[in-house]
Amino acid sequence: MRVVIGKSCIWQADADKVIGSKINNSEIFMDYIHNKVAEYVASERADGVENPGFLWILMGQEDIDKCGVACGVGRRTQDPGDYVVANWRGRIGVFLKRSLALPCVDADVHVYSREEYLNDPDTLANEAELKRASESDATHFLVALNAYPEGGRSPHSPLRLCRLISIGRAKGFHELIRQCKESYEYDMQYCVVSDV
Repeated sequence: MRVVIGKSCIWQADADKVIGSKINNSEIFMDYIHNKVAEYVASERADGVENPGFLWILMGQEDIDKCGVACGVGRRTQDPGDYVVANWRGRIGVFLKRSLALPCVDADVHVYSREEYLNDPDTLANEAELKRASESDATHFLVALNAYPEGGRSPHSPLRLCRLISIGRAKGFHELIRQCKESYEYDMQYCVVSDV
């Protein structure tokens, strides 16, 4: 099967000005992702996974370094001069300056198959994006890059957690309490970084 990597409407990790996790060597990164997706498609594992339309690509430190992956967060400070105000996905927010990003020691990339992306509730709700994606020749779409500092992966942000709860993707009362506590504690310590 031919593999063509496209970018979702929310993908921005390889742009000049980025909020959050960033790619500093786009060409090497795109080759890396193309090879990973092609390996996945060619493998027999593709038939046995629970959701073959979603690929979660874990990046090793060597690949993080080669692709120039930059962490998407830094530690919050008490100095207002360390922050910028920017519009991110239609919402004004406060972000740490990119210079305060922590070193990246862990990263993953979310890639959707064409079918999965075209049937995603967010894509279906965005008529212009659905048209753009449908008319593209992409077989797979880049959706997210998550680049983490030492100490582990971040939980869902408070806002993202609310979104998941509202669309029924988060379940179980005790699990929700655990996730909310984890999200709050992380958000009090770390802040997303921005080039803007």
